Amino acid sequence: MNTVLLFRKRTPLTDDRLPWLRGSEEHFWTARRNTSGKGVISAILVRALLSALEGSVLEANHSRSTNHVNAVVRSHSKPDTAAECCLDWSSNRCGVPHGDETKVTYHLGVLAIVQALANPALAQDFWQAYTGLMGAFRQYGRSAEIKEPLCRAADELYYFLRYGPADPESSHSRLEALQIGDVRSLYASIPTPDTMEMLTINVKPLTDPDALRSLLGESQAAEEEYPSNAEEPAVSGGFVGWQAATLADALTSGDNVLLAGPTGTGKTFALHQVVQHMESFLVTIEGKEGLTDLDFIGAILPQEDGSRKWVDGPLLRAMRQARLEPVLLFLDEINRIPRVHLNILL
Repeated sequence: MNTVLLFRKRTPLTDDRLPWLRGSEEHFWTARRNTSGKGVISAILVRALLSALEGSVLEANHSRSTNHVNAVVRSHSKPDTAAECCLDWSSNRCGVPHGDETKVTYHLGVLAIVQALANPALAQDFWQAYTGLMGAFRQYGRSAEIKEPLCRAADELYYFLRYGPADPESSHSRLEALQIGDVRSLYASIPTPDTMEMLTINVKPLTDPDALRSLLGESQAAEEEYPSNAEEPAVSGGFVGWQAATLADALTSGDNVLLAGPTGTGKTFALHQVVQHMESFLVTIEGKEGLTDLDFIGAILPQEDGSRKWVDGPLLRAMRQARLEPVLLFLDEINRIPRVHLNILL
């Protein structure tokens, strides 16, 4: 499969009710293993995440012996119908509804999520991002407030789909050898689920926060904790320098931190890498000229259906979320925020 197929949509995602997001849009809310500091939106993977969040994954199964997963997904165009899809890494084949080597549907992303459900310990970075996305989605739906966690979760999903738990190196990439076809023709050439010993996957963690926490708690109990001393920092494979480890120690201790340095030295990059290993919900306020109090607190805004409703700003969102879990409030480019509006932080 040509990986370009995942990113070929370059227009706003209006069909997915995300007019504020564009296919192939670049962003900086990247996966932990993404050392480039830049991510690119895949409309296919975004749609897969939304399908999971909205309960469209009706059932799923996996086979430990053949590394095969399959799922039944509710149709977007015909909600009263469902379609099956499957992914078999043993034969490097993926079957999706009406698929061929020139067409990849969002079902591929759904199958990657299902594989992460079957092996949560191998996809902890993805599940951490998905947890943040679930919290934002339950509060804001498809509004632009979920852009940051959605971009990060989509990037994590891409890295898990392409590399599994391995290091992101070309020799570990598995998408180039993956063959896409119609699910019916695929089952004509490989063993069907009926002939394999398939295990049922609980899909409830995709929509239920309590079930997700339980799933991750079980998987993390079997894993070693990240090292916490400065000589072996929890951040690896990305930011180079002692600052990331020091930042991790300071944030873990509950300190307020000021990051200072010239443009391009990795201040934001280091923070995002550190946060990936912390059980904290990240809220960002982007400093720029022209901000008002409403940009911090929120406002009553018009909706697509013509109604108007209150939408929390990032500061109020951080305060609400802090009642549920630890929160990190990141003021990006704080020196660009007009001083009169910094008073609201007091």
